Amino acid sequence: MSDIDDVIRRGIHQRLDALQVPTEGRAATARSDLRRSRGRRVLTAATVAALVAGAAAAVYLLSGRQTDQVPEPARHLRVVRTLSASSLGLAKPEAAAIGPNGKLYITDSVHQTVTEATTSGRVVRTWGGDGARPGRFRLAEGGRIAVDQQGRVYVADSGNGRVQVFTSSGKFIRQMGSFGGRAGQFVYPTAIAVGPDGSVYLSDDSRTALTKLSPNGDQEWRLGGPRGTGAPPDLVGHTHFGSLDSHGRLVVANDDTSRIVYLSPQGEEVDAFGHGKTSGHASDFPEGACDTTVDSGNYVYVTGCIPTKETGNLIQIYDPSHRLVGAWPHSPMITAPRFGPRGLAVSVGYGSILELAVDR
Repeated sequence: MSDIDDVIRRGIHQRLDALQVPTEGRAATARSDLRRSRGRRVLTAATVAALVAGAAAAVYLLSGRQTDQVPEPARHLRVVRTLSASSLGLAKPEAAAIGPNGKLYITDSVHQTVTEATTSGRVVRTWGGDGARPGRFRLAEGGRIAVDQQGRVYVADSGNGRVQVFTSSGKFIRQMGSFGGRAGQFVYPTAIAVGPDGSVYLSDDSRTALTKLSPNGDQEWRLGGPRGTGAPPDLVGHTHFGSLDSHGRLVVANDDTSRIVYLSPQGEEVDAFGHGKTSGHASDFPEGACDTTVDSGNYVYVTGCIPTKETGNLIQIYDPSHRLVGAWPHSPMITAPRFGPRGLAVSVGYGSILELAVDR
């Protein structure tokens, strides 16, 4: 193992110590994070310092009129309001979603909380805190949040290996899943999406597995795992997602294969597009495909894995026929937009939350 690998591995285990992740779950998580650190552009110390310094910068709202001077995409998206993370009481915004009530729900991986806020920046309430009890979190990098059509809030509590479900006002409802490797258990859950019937789709980044849970929390199916059990080739690897299309298909990005995959409610691959770099073909996703969502018109939004000097944070937009119709290099967004009512959407920047709207 190289000196660089050793430094990476020590950093991973320091993070797991801080999260109090059980020993039996550490090997898979460490291997996953180490794999991600290889073969990707290494951020310089200056770049990292700049990112950290901007960690409390802003929350961008994208809908309605433009009010801030930020880079504009080629088409489709625009920023209309900036909310500073500090004004919302946030230390490190990790993920965000919009409920049917139009409220923002934001996770903070430093304070270990969920904050509900209006789009104008008024904090409604905050709940959570560090811990493993119901209503407490050990949120870590990649842990996402989703809101269903009834306004229930679902948090991928990554450090505790579970999903927690709350009312729109933050009252704990139930836990789905627990830490472990059996059916309905998870090691490091990250991506989450909720179907119209209340089914929950969850990606376990450490086990490279994608699981569907019933509305009651029972496992309906699982694809992948350490040996890729039951997963089609397009889904063998680390998967990311945030929503279903209007046909009820989960739209998944695989950052190992640079493929965007559509899954039926039964877990069958029904469509796919995109290719990674080969000897005769440039990658369709120059920064990889590390997050994806789909809007009400079935347009797909893909964000890259590591920003480059040439493109910064790149987001690419594809129409329902998989044709690239928009690209936004050097965007303020890290995550793909999560869509809400009235054409609003929300995303996360460095220490910020972005709410988005679509122009077509």
